[in-house]
Amino acid sequence: MKKALRKILKWVVLSFVFFIALILLVNSVGSYLKSGEDFILVKNAELSFKEIPSDLMERKAFEGPIKIHRISSGRGVVLGYRKFSDPIFFTVDDEGYSKITIWFPNGFPKAGEKIDLHEAEDVVVYYSSGGSAWIGRGCHGKVSQGTLSVKAVSQNSIRVLITGNIQSKTRYGLDCEKNFSIEGSFKDFQYKRLTPWLGAFSTHPYRETYRRSSLQHEEIELKTQEIMDELE
Repeated sequence: MKKALRKILKWVVLSFVFFIALILLVNSVGSYLKSGEDFILVKNAELSFKEIPSDLMERKAFEGPIKIHRISSGRGVVLGYRKFSDPIFFTVDDEGYSKITIWFPNGFPKAGEKIDLHEAEDVVVYYSSGGSAWIGRGCHGKVSQGTLSVKAVSQNSIRVLITGNIQSKTRYGLDCEKNFSIEGSFKDFQYKRLTPWLGAFSTHPYRETYRRSSLQHEEIELKTQEIMDELE
């Protein structure tokens, strides 16, 4: 009888410990990956298209949908829209992302402008979306159908409404079509503070499709870089 009670008590204690550990794990993941949207404006900047070195072919093969959103210092103003969606509870690799990058090579646009993207010469727009863990299956491309309306312009922000459509193919040759409409105020953001999620170059594509907590980002990036350096 006593042995049976001990076993039951032990089972209860272990179950409680497991439950607490599970809660801590979920909270840890929740603080590491943050669902949400980012609207950034980077001055004196342009599109980068910097590519992963050819000796890292396994990673390079999947960078098509994300390299078009990399930002470098240069001529003009770049607007970056980034959206990250949390996975369904306890579903593995179900996170999603969307990115729109707008480059005005001649600097700030004028408030009230309505630009036809099919005929645009002073703005370039790229779009990507898909599963954060399944980059090769994502839909991406240059937006040449749609309109961009400049709602308001100030020294440190631009509000735009962009409606567009892309017809493209995934890395695996599958047809994809996306319609989108986004309106928001893009706020001034320093180039040196860019993260891979926002537009900085990275040698690993996943750093560019997952949105990290800003409070933990620097520490996580350093740890990740140490691991990647060891693997390489």
